[in-house]
Amino acid sequence: MYDNIKLSIDVAFDETRRDEFCTRFGLCTKNEKLKIWHNKDEKNLKQNLGVYMHLKNTKLTLEFSLHKVYNYKLFDKQFNYNDFDFKQARKAAGWLDEMFNQYFDIMQAVVKKYEVGINVLTSENPIEYLQELKQINVGTRILRIEEDIRYKEYQQYSTHRDKDKRVIYIFYNKTFEVQSKSKKIDRANVPENILRLEKDNKRLFEKILFSRLFDTDFKKHTIKEYKQRFYNDLVYRETQVKPKDMRQSDFDICKNIIENGLQAVREQYKKDYKEGRTIERTYYRRLQKIERLSKQTDEIKTEISRRAAELNNLIISKLKELTKMTVFYNSMVKTKNEEIGTNENE
Repeated sequence: MYDNIKLSIDVAFDETRRDEFCTRFGLCTKNEKLKIWHNKDEKNLKQNLGVYMHLKNTKLTLEFSLHKVYNYKLFDKQFNYNDFDFKQARKAAGWLDEMFNQYFDIMQAVVKKYEVGINVLTSENPIEYLQELKQINVGTRILRIEEDIRYKEYQQYSTHRDKDKRVIYIFYNKTFEVQSKSKKIDRANVPENILRLEKDNKRLFEKILFSRLFDTDFKKHTIKEYKQRFYNDLVYRETQVKPKDMRQSDFDICKNIIENGLQAVREQYKKDYKEGRTIERTYYRRLQKIERLSKQTDEIKTEISRRAAELNNLIISKLKELTKMTVFYNSMVKTKNEEIGTNENE
């Protein structure tokens, strides 16, 4: 579930140690005046499992997709459109720990930001489902879900992204995102209709070390909170359903009253009469009709669409699957630790 992660750690490098580290990990771009070294080019990133490193004096920043680290290690390809659970995330973190342990303990690095996400396979184009999203209710706060205009039309939606937000919820067409970046030879391997749901955590309220992301209690809290937001708190757009015994014309008037208010409808009819678009008799008949229909608006029920209901069920199913996998893995680790007489976490 963990993906794009940013870590920060102080490293006690003297000049010799620093140059050795930069050579080992390809931090070839240097600014001696500002004391900055980084490896921001494709060749060096691939050399280090896709980990971008930025060293300024003794402050080292690492940015990477833990999901891509895992796939790159196993398949020699960087992608994150397949499933990725906590067990795999912990394994990928272990590989990074081995890669850096000669120089520092990455598990003691401070987490600056991280993502928690899942991929769900929809039966139709993800665009059709993204447009059904309305908002996320977090307590008394309403976080509106809107199209992200920085991306291709209808391909990504999110809650507000202003600089004061510590948490952003993101929904996008993962298939489109991957295929738009992949080479033609790789696109055939990308499954159709992947919809991605992410919780982007940045500027955390408390200091969290990298190792804590894999603590059993923290993982349980992560799943619980994710489930709360993307299942219980996620609100879909609703449409009014016409009662069987109501005329379509009356239904349209009722919807107008519900959406704009009775007084606003009165004012519109009055304006039509004053400006000569309706005659007096028609105007008064309209007034009588909307007064009568205003008492029937309670008969009109609302419901989410078939696609919204499908997405809701897919999210529930995927979260149950991940929860079961985590519980099973935790029980296996507990049993193993008991057998060898330890109490270590995964």
